[in-house]
Amino acid sequence: MEYRYKRGESQIEIANYKFTVRVHKRSVELVHNARDETEARKIIEILTSKYGNVFYAYVNKGGKYLLVRVPMRVFTRYDDIKKQVVEVLCRKYERAKSEEKRRETLIALRRLTAPTEGAAAVCELQPFDSRVLTRVIHHCVSH
Repeated sequence: MEYRYKRGESQIEIANYKFTVRVHKRSVELVHNARDETEARKIIEILTSKYGNVFYAYVNKGGKYLLVRVPMRVFTRYDDIKKQVVEVLCRKYERAKSEEKRRETLIALRRLTAPTEGAAAVCELQPFDSRVLTRVIHHCVSH
């Protein structure tokens, strides 16, 4: 396993629910384990009421739980969520053991911190500038 697992280090809190940040090859997603269909619907209703009807989340079955998933293209619009995800990705980058996992995490960080309308206010950095991205990583780790 590439990451040293410590409970809660990859989690962020959205609307009083804990979501785990999962890094894939070219994307990041937020996942919450719901016990049943009613809990999953309740979570999605709370998220859409807080962030508006544009907020999109879907439910998949994962073992004995239902997984409420929020794709990257949805949460990048919201600065409060994006800031928490960047902090988690910085921690994941620091504790990754293999170069492949570090590269995947760095690609996700670059995609999230690229200066778009919302991200410029959060991160204040240039796209794909490795020196600035290193500063962001060290800033996240030091706090």
